[in-house]
Amino acid sequence: HVSAQLPPCAAPAPAPRPARPPSPPPPAPKPLSPRQAAKARKQNLATKARLLKDLEKVDVTVDKAVAARATADKDFIAARARVAKAESERSAAARVAEQEIAAAAARAG
Repeated sequence: HVSAQLPPCAAPAPAPRPARPPSPPPPAPKPLSPRQAAKARKQNLATKARLLKDLEKVDVTVDKAVAARATADKDFIAARARVAKAESERSAAARVAEQEIAAAAARAG
């Protein structure tokens, strides 16, 4: 069973969508009473103080992370130096061992 395929140009064009009507503008805010305005200012100040405190905590956390990263970098560099020193000592010991083996073979041979 072979299904007949339509050529791509025979596909019906999608109908254009009607444009949405523009949304009405939001209603203008009512002016606050002096009491409400004072309360809003107080809340804004409290929020600002809380956000500043949070920001200080974030700064301290970032400073600690930067210091920990610097310490880790120093530790890593020191460890890499220790590894390089151990590898050079190992290769020096291997050279000495090879010389001793060669000397023993020469004596025995």
